[in-house]
Amino acid sequence: MALVDLKVMTREGRLPADVDEFVEEANARVVDFIDNGNHSITGFVPSDFDIVYHTLEAIAENNISPGNVFCEWGCGIGAIAMLAAMLEFQAYGIEI
Repeated sequence: MALVDLKVMTREGRLPADVDEFVEEANARVVDFIDNGNHSITGFVPSDFDIVYHTLEAIAENNISPGNVFCEWGCGIGAIAMLAAMLEFQAYGIEI
């Protein structure tokens, strides 16, 4: 399957309460991870979980994906895979 650019119209605004609570905890764990000297881990890039959630939500609502399986390569703490699971994707995270 070829890769294509997609324009995804996302909603902005508040996250559902359970997702907001999860995102707060995930952000706290990212900060803790970075602050506790894990600088030897190369390539760790934190994400904006609010934007990710709204994007995954738009993908699910508009049936843009060819199925419901989601795989996050290099998942770090796995927060994005968990956000996908909260949106009822069959989600997997792979990390070294």
